[in-house]
Amino acid sequence: MDKNVKSKFNKQKIGLVIGLLAPIITIFILYLFNKSSFGSFENFYNHFVTLHLSSQIVSLSVLANLAVFYLFIKKNFLFSARGVVLATMIYGLIIIVLKFFI
Repeated sequence: MDKNVKSKFNKQKIGLVIGLLAPIITIFILYLFNKSSFGSFENFYNHFVTLHLSSQIVSLSVLANLAVFYLFIKKNFLFSARGVVLATMIYGLIIIVLKFFI
């Protein structure tokens, strides 16, 4: 890979943004697979909030960061991998808040 392209993508900010977006995209894909059961995304969201399962859904969606982290490590984008770890820590705090305070 060209050194210039590598330096463009090997940034902590890139990893942070991708690490924050990957779980959101995962939740949306989960909704698309269950769209016939819930109808709207609002019903999908309300179902998990009502059953107090929102922390579990967020926890499972953060597993998508594992794949992104692995990809960055394989490509030797270590700064981007750091951003994914930071995003995962942010989601960890969100999960703690959802689990114990809401």
